[in-house]
Amino acid sequence: MIVAGGSDQNAICIDHRIDLIDSQYAKALVKIARLYYERKDYVAAAKHYSLAAQLDSDRASHHHSAGCAYGKEKKYRLGIEHLKRALALEPRNLRYANNLATQYVDIGADAKAIETQFDAHQNPAHVHFNMAYLYSRRQRYREAMAHLDAALSHDPHFIRATRLRDWLSRR
Repeated sequence: MIVAGGSDQNAICIDHRIDLIDSQYAKALVKIARLYYERKDYVAAAKHYSLAAQLDSDRASHHHSAGCAYGKEKKYRLGIEHLKRALALEPRNLRYANNLATQYVDIGADAKAIETQFDAHQNPAHVHFNMAYLYSRRQRYREAMAHLDAALSHDPHFIRATRLRDWLSRR
């Protein structure tokens, strides 16, 4: 940034102030987006979260929220794009990985969903349990049972997997 008659120090100060203003504006946009999301107005929520993510692009939570809102609108390309960015910023965030995997399953990219889970979880039993849970919520019970069997083969004492398998077997 060039400042007429100013020094590099002044330019740095101005850049810092602009960054602060952008960050504060992004926080305000997130508050507005949350209100829209709570009212199930996902179009407006996605728009506001996306603007916040543009202003504060290194904030993973803004990208995550935008991705989830786009997913609710079934705009999966935009949702996946934001969720991938969130996960790139916080690679071990399991919630981000689970939500990205959910959108991959929703578009039929099951292999990408499993890959996303493995990259984040590192524990095969948990990966298979999460996939089973995801499939059961989509009423894809055969796939859910296969993943539960895989989870229990890795960890026979996995109580949550056992309970979900018992529940599904009664359906």
